[in-house]
Amino acid sequence: QFNKYLSQTVRPSDRIRRKICDHFEIEPAMLDWPTTEFRAFFGAGAQTEALAVSRAFSELRAVFDANDERIGDYEGYYRRYYMSFSQRGFVLRSLLKIEVDAGIGFFRCIERLHPAATRRRRATLFKYRGIASFLRERIFLTGWEHLSRNEITHTVLYPTYANGHSYMFGIISGCSAAAMREPLSSRIVLERIDAPPDLRREAAQLGAYPTDHEAIPSDVSQFLLAPAEANGVMRGSY
Repeated sequence: QFNKYLSQTVRPSDRIRRKICDHFEIEPAMLDWPTTEFRAFFGAGAQTEALAVSRAFSELRAVFDANDERIGDYEGYYRRYYMSFSQRGFVLRSLLKIEVDAGIGFFRCIERLHPAATRRRRATLFKYRGIASFLRERIFLTGWEHLSRNEITHTVLYPTYANGHSYMFGIISGCSAAAMREPLSSRIVLERIDAPPDLRREAAQLGAYPTDHEAIPSDVSQFLLAPAEANGVMRGSY
């Protein structure tokens, strides 16, 4: 009977079509695709790609399984400060949110470079999103810029316990937004916003500032500007 379906001499009933689709885990509409499209989707190349994707997700699954549930303690909004990669000598202030869904941590971040920093007429907006993991007493944020889709960033932070998570310190690495796309790193500070934030007010303060500007706390500037190289290694602590 199935051979008759394949030769198109007999068309299965709706009930049988549903059983076929359930067995092969496909959508009913796929049975009506043109032969070339169907083969392209389910052919050897597609299978190879599917295996590669499966491998990638299995690697991520291992990270999720090792993730400490304490990542939930760090849910909320943060002001993020680090030395701008494209405007040297300026501190970039941005807004970041960590949230947990089904035990997996995620983060979103928005930052903006003012025209004075980019020398463009309009401010440049960047939006990042990615995974937040708590592994062996460190928090790892790995994400990508999903507007231009041309950068992956990685941040490692020291969780703090003595001050109610008000500050976290660490290192961020990524690429400059300038034409050379130079890979760079900087110390980074996350300042927790305890009360529900005024998002409009926080958004108005996004941007690159001189290190002595009132929008940058003095202790944050002190940390970011402290000697940052020892035997060629950038350290995310004093």
